[in-house]
Amino acid sequence: MKKLKETKNLSKALKKSLVEKDVENAYRSTFETLFPGCISSPDKCDGVLKEKDISSLLEFKYNINLRNSLDQSGVLVQSLYYLKKMEERGEPLPKTIFIGDVNECFCIPSDALIKYLSYKLDWDISPSTAASKNPSLVAEIAQDDNINPFIYDINDKFDFLLVIEKMKNISLGKPFAIPITKNNIVEIFKRFEKDVVKDKKLISEQAFKEDESKRISELVDLFFTCLTSPKDAYLHPNKKDVVVVRGEEVKVNSNNYRVFFSQFRQEYKPSELEEITANKDRILEDTYRRFTGAFFTPDIWVAEAHKMIAEQFGENWKEEYVVWDCAAGTANLTRGYKFKELYISTLDQSDINTIKDCGYNQEATIFQYDFLDEVGIDRCPENLKKAFESGKKILFFINPPYGIASNRDETHKANIAKTILNEKMKKDKMGFSCQQLYAQFIYKIKLLEEKYKNVSISIFSPPLFMTGSSFEKFRNVFYNYFNFKDGMLFQANNFADVKSQWGISFTIWDKK
Repeated sequence: MKKLKETKNLSKALKKSLVEKDVENAYRSTFETLFPGCISSPDKCDGVLKEKDISSLLEFKYNINLRNSLDQSGVLVQSLYYLKKMEERGEPLPKTIFIGDVNECFCIPSDALIKYLSYKLDWDISPSTAASKNPSLVAEIAQDDNINPFIYDINDKFDFLLVIEKMKNISLGKPFAIPITKNNIVEIFKRFEKDVVKDKKLISEQAFKEDESKRISELVDLFFTCLTSPKDAYLHPNKKDVVVVRGEEVKVNSNNYRVFFSQFRQEYKPSELEEITANKDRILEDTYRRFTGAFFTPDIWVAEAHKMIAEQFGENWKEEYVVWDCAAGTANLTRGYKFKELYISTLDQSDINTIKDCGYNQEATIFQYDFLDEVGIDRCPENLKKAFESGKKILFFINPPYGIASNRDETHKANIAKTILNEKMKKDKMGFSCQQLYAQFIYKIKLLEEKYKNVSISIFSPPLFMTGSSFEKFRNVFYNYFNFKDGMLFQANNFADVKSQWGISFTIWDKK
């Protein structure tokens, strides 16, 4: 706890720094707290840290751009000259070099600079002037493909202990990878978008204007494919700044791509992969799905839903019913369970990719489908259509999006409710309910029950369709086809980043 407090104090101290000495004092104070008595300053350098597991040359700067290759190289040339002085005295060289600025910091293995120690240079000049007097050396190091440090941003979410851990692992000759958790996944994704991706169709101003939901979905899919399925994402062997993802070429910054994925692992155990995939939903919630009203269903409520369905339709419901999740996302409702005949459909191809990459519900028929883009099921797989037509028992098990064309705080969500089902509901005089996406899902299911007479529903949704005055016409129709069997109600803040002022229901409905 003390270590965590000290790292937070570092960020605060750096914010108040006005000159280079302030930056040096901030970093040295933190290092001294973490490793008391382990820092010295030979040759008037900013510091050398030597303790049991870490040895590092320390260099501090004020307000230079460490993301700029020439600025970065200039500091490394200065560090190189300090290494030379140690070498000439026959001292063991530090295993790492740490460069800290007021806005960024990084660390690299000192081995990355070792070859330059053999260069024929004027090694007698002061390290502080070495960069200005060796411009060609600065340029060479700036272009060295073996020197691509991962730059840490100094902000409120900066965790200096991660840097310390990296310095330790480099010093001990161990691999290093930052663990991905639900707490850092969004920031890591933003870093990927900012530093790695250069493709105009994903990050240009025009891309933002044309289709934000599609852009974010494709960008998240790119991120997770590169992160979790390296066999499907690799740098082009002949084309600079191009990564091949599922056979498609995407423009990236190749150096930043290599640096990024040296920092984060790309191979995971199945259990780790499932946790990471759940975090994919978190990113989408924070961006695209927050816009459309789709939410990731927590495992605790998924398990409870399975239990409630079994209580109403029998313990063998997964074998006796044809189950269709028509708003599947990444199959959160069904993955980890086995079904005799399961259909999984979702609007986004990126979700289909994730489901298949992770091997979820391999027994299922998985397909891309816009459930609200047709009144019937003509564009569905033949086996699913035959299941309806042959009278098999069909159970919809869904958590559809909750978006509405405009909400009470007047945040406009243009066009998300303009669907084929929206037009059908208007034609059928369903009133205000036709603006709500989850109501459109329910209404289409009602139409399917009206035609085939073999449909049941289990659904996560706001409870408004059962109680709100604006849904009265909707209820009058819906209740003619379905009987309420069971339900539960819980606060919406059980879903990530959702306000708790409203409720979420899970309800089960059987055909009449």
